[in-house]
Amino acid sequence: MFKKLALVGALLSATNAYAVDLFFSGSATSSCSVLVVQSGTLAADGSTAINTNPAAGGVAGEFQVDTNVAGAYAANAYAPSAFSTDPGLGFAPVISIYPEWTTGANGGAWTDNLGDGTQWTAELVAAGTTNGKMEFISNSPNGEAFPTGYYEAFATITCDPI
Repeated sequence: MFKKLALVGALLSATNAYAVDLFFSGSATSSCSVLVVQSGTLAADGSTAINTNPAAGGVAGEFQVDTNVAGAYAANAYAPSAFSTDPGLGFAPVISIYPEWTTGANGGAWTDNLGDGTQWTAELVAAGTTNGKMEFISNSPNGEAFPTGYYEAFATITCDPI
């Protein structure tokens, strides 16, 4: 009887042990992204300018740049050559943008590449998140008045490898 109980006990307590290797792999990559925080608001500043001037009721656009590697990327900003929507201009406006950093890790100065406010570059000198704002200025080339109506334009901000 004791042998039978010992045999039953041995059968009930026997367990199978298995082992596996859990594999992990991956690559470390650099990244850079640009996000719109707030769209800008255009306002008429007299009859010959449409811009983001707060005195006229305009608001600068806000953006955020995030990178995980210092010195590997540059932020680039490009002004549009024309309004995407306007009430029918009889002239080609002169459009300029003026980006600046407001908070964050970056610290790289913006450079006006062409000297006319249409193309800017700033090296991202530190990893992390950096916030910026962009002013928008549109003037008539010969003092023409901007017609009353709705205006819309898109400036482009990119994050490009250096």
